[in-house]
Amino acid sequence: MGVFGVQLVCTMVMSSVLSKVMPHCSPAQWLLCGTGLSYYLHPSDDQLRDKKKDTSKSKNNKSVDNNNDGSFIVLPKNINVNLQKAPITQEEVHQLRYFSDYQWLLDFAFCALVLYVATEVYLFVNPEQEEVNLSMVWCLLLLLFILKVMFSITSVYFESGSGDGEKALVVLALFSYLLLAMILLIISEDKLELGLDEAYTNFNASATQFMASQDITSVGVMNKMSCKAIVAVVCAVTGACFTFPGMRYGKMHWDAVKIYQSRLWIQVLLNVSFLAPALASLFWVRPLARHYLVTHTWANYSRPLLSTETFALVRVVAVLIACVLRLLVLPLYLQVYLDMARTKLEEQRSHAGKITNKSIQKQVASVFYYLCVVMLQYLLPLLLTVVLALMLKTLGGLHWSSLSNPRGFVSAECSLEEELLLGVAPSAKPEAGTLNLASATEATEALSLSFDQLRQVLVPELWRGLLGFCVWWSVSIWFLSGLFGLLYQRYFTIG
Repeated sequence: MGVFGVQLVCTMVMSSVLSKVMPHCSPAQWLLCGTGLSYYLHPSDDQLRDKKKDTSKSKNNKSVDNNNDGSFIVLPKNINVNLQKAPITQEEVHQLRYFSDYQWLLDFAFCALVLYVATEVYLFVNPEQEEVNLSMVWCLLLLLFILKVMFSITSVYFESGSGDGEKALVVLALFSYLLLAMILLIISEDKLELGLDEAYTNFNASATQFMASQDITSVGVMNKMSCKAIVAVVCAVTGACFTFPGMRYGKMHWDAVKIYQSRLWIQVLLNVSFLAPALASLFWVRPLARHYLVTHTWANYSRPLLSTETFALVRVVAVLIACVLRLLVLPLYLQVYLDMARTKLEEQRSHAGKITNKSIQKQVASVFYYLCVVMLQYLLPLLLTVVLALMLKTLGGLHWSSLSNPRGFVSAECSLEEELLLGVAPSAKPEAGTLNLASATEATEALSLSFDQLRQVLVPELWRGLLGFCVWWSVSIWFLSGLFGLLYQRYFTIG
């Protein structure tokens, strides 16, 4: 049996594309430079000096510069500065903060998703192939990169000397999400279908059976309450990292709705994309989703609308649709963010006092300088949700074929039951193939045996419960953090 087969070739090709092609044809750079985004140029010293001279003439004052070279200019805050717009070019984006992390993460994510699609097509065309899905290795690496960048951005609020308010907000969100997670984890599965109890039961049974087959004596795995406590802590840390991305998203959504209030179709798209994660999370509420789609039989129907397999896949598709909608409106939100440079100066004109030319220039330039940070704050929750959903589909043993026959797809279950009735384990096929190949090496046999043993412990029911909960939690706090940012912008800010 080929352990990897064609997938290894695809992985090597995609690795070459990532290292050789992506630096010259980067999807990350295209998002910044190829979507029509434009930013405001900061005014030069000469422009501000001319503005001050014009203001001084009307007041019969002289324009006085504090430095001999005239680089330090004091201006009134209500001065009217005309900002010029310019398109974003590839030469300018390299100076942005976190650009290297942003480019690497987006390029790697693009390659991982392309490889995942290619692997899914290959396994769909060749369903009899018993190969390890190498795209899951790419998804796992992408998941680690996402968490690393997310923690890195969140840690900035604790490393800086100022910003005690930001630190307090992150800590408050940490304990709030910890309390919320602990409450949700004790809710009955009849109300909220988290799947952790079933995942724990299946893992406990498979691990006990594996240790018995290996003559390993053990008192058992960790008890259920300890596992849920660890899950609650992980949920709290993830929620704290979603806090400022959610607040940023809430502000951009608030500004975008006001700017595009005269364009109905954009208003509809913005609000649908905002509510899409909440609608997707409702598929885990058993009385609202599973009861009516899987359990209840409607009038004039002999069976429910969806089978169990199809319903699990429909939840994944709903989450992916929510992510696609958020991705479609990304250029609108980014342009709204870049327009903040002009909005800041307009708000400043309503205040009395003085301001220096350096402060004005820094105020305008900082908006463009932090563009990649805003991009990461927007894309990190999206990518995290997508990766978890794709891993749930593959590791959970779901099949795209169930969508073609949503009410009766049981082929995968029947094949497994037939093997068990015949007394043949699902891993027996690779062993038989190995015995027929005299030229198979010992390394390949050992690797195949290791994968087979790992599959016996990490059963699809475990992944379906664990990753299903992770997907639900990710999409739920994605919406909640954005809703909190929107409410904060609506009720706790001026203007």
